[in-house]
Amino acid sequence: MDGGATEFQELVEKGELATKHRKLEEAHNYLNQALKMNQNSPRLMRVLGALYLSESKVEDAENYFAKAIALDPEDTKSMTGFAMCKIMQGDHKTAHPILVRALSKEPTAALSMHQLLECSFALGQYDEVISALRRYIAIKPSDAEMTFCLAGCLYKAGEIEEARSMLKSVLEISPGHKGAIELRDRIECESTMGENTNSAAGREDVAPPQQKSDKNAPQIVQNDAFTVSIDVELEKLNEQKKKRELDGVKEGCKKIIESGRCSSTQLLTAKALLAETSILEGDLASANRLYDEILGEDPTFSRAICGRAALRANEGSWDEAEDLFSKALQFDGSSDVAYAGLGTCCQQKGDNTSAWSYYQKALAINPENSRALLGTIETGYQLGNLDGIEAAIKGYLEMHPIDPNFLYSLAGCYYAQGRYAEAQEEIEKILLFDPEHANALELRDAIAEKMGIPAEQQGFGDKPTV
Repeated sequence: MDGGATEFQELVEKGELATKHRKLEEAHNYLNQALKMNQNSPRLMRVLGALYLSESKVEDAENYFAKAIALDPEDTKSMTGFAMCKIMQGDHKTAHPILVRALSKEPTAALSMHQLLECSFALGQYDEVISALRRYIAIKPSDAEMTFCLAGCLYKAGEIEEARSMLKSVLEISPGHKGAIELRDRIECESTMGENTNSAAGREDVAPPQQKSDKNAPQIVQNDAFTVSIDVELEKLNEQKKKRELDGVKEGCKKIIESGRCSSTQLLTAKALLAETSILEGDLASANRLYDEILGEDPTFSRAICGRAALRANEGSWDEAEDLFSKALQFDGSSDVAYAGLGTCCQQKGDNTSAWSYYQKALAINPENSRALLGTIETGYQLGNLDGIEAAIKGYLEMHPIDPNFLYSLAGCYYAQGRYAEAQEEIEKILLFDPEHANALELRDAIAEKMGIPAEQQGFGDKPTV
């Protein structure tokens, strides 16, 4: 790769990173420089689309996503971005087939699936989303929420027996899943009353998948597209929380809570997000108050149980925390947070073997669980399981290839195994984005010493001489 191509790639990567961190002016600067060098890069077009979409400039974003697709018709991320623009413009009909195609190429893309669900409910078309959900579940059979999505779509399509079967699967994975219980009871009630269960008539007011009906809510017919959109918004707020954009999370959660149009589960999820934000801000009293409120409404809500467990752990009440994490798993067997919490409790007691096992269960459900990943690294070194550490970090980096903290962790893992050239490659990736990264510079020097590289050759970008 020549110098110009390398510079172009660096500009695009820096622009993408700035966009993800919402440093939008900085992102524009990098990407405009890249655009002057190459106007035929599908990746650059896609990143520009994401940048303009983050600024709510939907038409500009749509144009760039369209250019990306023209340059690379197989780019599923650009397809999803283009479809999102169409949905935001109310054009579900155009978005629908694009999302179907994207999911045929990348069956487990969660954002694409959420958008296809929104389109399907808006259009009243269920065949394609049912097929897509079946492919997803074939790959991830333990995903209770997507299995519930499939059950809800089958119910709306009049496929009652298969819907029953899917609900049974949901409850085997997550016995306390309230949405599955409510839909199962509704189906049985309709069957007892002798309704025509082979027709979709009379089911137009059913709560869409991935939400649960609120029996105490005002008796209005909920708009399917609106409620699925709330699920997407909650997902975005979760991502904002990870980035510590706490003011935006609080504002978004309050809007959802005050909307009066969300399901009971969406309402509780928004409150749980507010509680988690309070913890990050150090306001533990508010977090406790919110968890009291949530668990008063639904004592089986596992996310709130895990939140309370984390507070108990913070207080040093480790036995109580462990009991609460175990309780959360009784209601939601697919809770990666609960497994990671149990791992932390075991690690605190010095039981690294059990801690490792719990962390692996958490990562099998969610490879992005940072607590489980850090715990895997910590216990893995104690147990001498460097292969396991490497596999876990690589699983995370497949989704976040430019995360400097875990690139550094991978470099350290390689270094511990004596794989110095590979460690140096990871260090160079870090220094590309942060030339002053103190830990990376320190490890680079240690690697150079091991490899016998002279000091004058240790600068950024040098390849190992062996």
